[in-house]
Amino acid sequence: MSKYVKFAAIALLLSGTAIPCFAATVTSTVNFVQVNVPNRAYVQFDTKPANPPACATDPRMFIDLTTDAGKAMYNMALTAKASGKRLFSAGTGTCSTTFEKVNYMRLL
Repeated sequence: MSKYVKFAAIALLLSGTAIPCFAATVTSTVNFVQVNVPNRAYVQFDTKPANPPACATDPRMFIDLTTDAGKAMYNMALTAKASGKRLFSAGTGTCSTTFEKVNYMRLL
């Protein structure tokens, strides 16, 4: 059996066992930004995120402020709030308590 046939067989097998992962997305203006201990910023948008994972029962999304990327996203959320511009945000599909973690943001 060639390596390509083996690869195709493995890919076919794995595609049937994939677990779907849902992550919320939202394009909206920012209603408010809140900072809490331990090193998290919570963003509430004027529109609720679409397709959140089951664990995200609160419509706010959180940003981890312990990373450089998190600090940049926090600044972006503050800029969006101050300027009234829309922000696109996508979640990771994972939660801490009832809040989905932000994966990335884009200022529009």
